[in-house]
Amino acid sequence: MVQRVFSSFLLRKNPSLNAAISLFSDAVVIAVENEADVIVDSVPITSTSEWPSVIERLIAKHQLTGSQLAVVLGQGLYQSLLFDKPELSGDELTLALPYLVKDLVNEAPEDIVADGFSSLHNDRLQVFVSTRQQLNKIVSACQTGGCTVGCMTVESVVWSEFTVENRSQLVVHRYGNGNLQLTAFSQNKLFFQRQLRGFDVPLVSEPSSDIQALQLDSLALELQRSLDFLSAQLRDDPISQLLISCDNDNNQR
Repeated sequence: MVQRVFSSFLLRKNPSLNAAISLFSDAVVIAVENEADVIVDSVPITSTSEWPSVIERLIAKHQLTGSQLAVVLGQGLYQSLLFDKPELSGDELTLALPYLVKDLVNEAPEDIVADGFSSLHNDRLQVFVSTRQQLNKIVSACQTGGCTVGCMTVESVVWSEFTVENRSQLVVHRYGNGNLQLTAFSQNKLFFQRQLRGFDVPLVSEPSSDIQALQLDSLALELQRSLDFLSAQLRDDPISQLLISCDNDNNQR
């Protein structure tokens, strides 16, 4: 599933972008477009301090010197915020964002990078925040490897590349052994995010048990609550499809 999402992301973006590097707290993943296919290579890490050396190694391994890269921040490496859109022009809003979110993050405005877009919610702004130090470290590693960063985005946005434009869809996904994430998209645009805690990995195991049945019942209830909320919000285009991508679960069950 990760390969399919990266493939779609690369093929829809600027043609000059032929590789994407995704950063997680426990891995660095690179996806390289090769003619009509995408090669995905993952390196496990124990600390984000390993990012620079791993990025440089992957660039050299896949002979990407001189390439323009897309960088994707994984879950836990950014904050996702939704708040009322201020009465500011585009340029003014770009400059003001770090100060508008300063009470919602732990870093000072000068130490963060914030960007976003108008939400499908009326008069709301969807904003993603990361630290300037973290992003500088990533960009510096790419440049040391001989590459430039063509764009930088976050995992929540990349998942939209797996959805279709004329349909509202809910994606249930989990990276590694982390918490379940519910992310809804309408017209390829992020609309809703929710995290579900306390669900075991895998969701479906062999042999099945009463505890597993209770877990699936609980998950069904949480999904129904989210779908009820989304139905009220997306009256003209309700959720019509559920997409599931959970690491460490058996796709055949």
